Amino acid sequence: MATSHKKETTIEKTATYVAKQLNTLHDTALELTDSLVEESLAAGKKWNHVLGKALKTGTAIMGQQQEMVFDTLDALKKQYQKGTNRAYALVKDEMQTTKETVEQAFNEVKAEISETIEKVEKTVKKPVAKKPATPKAAATKAVKTAKATTAKATASAKKAVAATAATVKETAAEVEAAVKA
Repeated sequence: MATSHKKETTIEKTATYVAKQLNTLHDTALELTDSLVEESLAAGKKWNHVLGKALKTGTAIMGQQQEMVFDTLDALKKQYQKGTNRAYALVKDEMQTTKETVEQAFNEVKAEISETIEKVEKTVKKPVAKKPATPKAAATKAVKTAKATTAKATASAKKAVAATAATVKETAAEVEAAVKA
């Protein structure tokens, strides 16, 4: 029985030893967890502080950049206006001369159109007069008229001769028929 008592004692000692080791391990894990949480909180505070500074400084820098952009835009606007005024001063005289030239040309064309309209109106109101014929044109016309008249007379004569010939044949046929009868 001494062996079983010895086994129980060894088991109890081992159980006690394991329990102590587990308690030590538990305490160490708690300490490590506490220190990890504390370190994380401290690092978070530091990062929070750094980010706060970055936001404050970044906002200020963004404001300065915006001011620089607006100042640049104002400067560009002033340069543009100044350049426009200079260019207008350079071209102003030429623009005036061109405007006067265009107005003068317009007035001249307008006057010519008015004159043309008046001429057309006078021409339309006047009766059309025949041009006197030249002797050669009169002779040519007379020849054409004579030829046309001759052609008409010849055609009429041919018709009359044909009609007369037909009538003579009919009459001759009647006379022959009467003589035979």
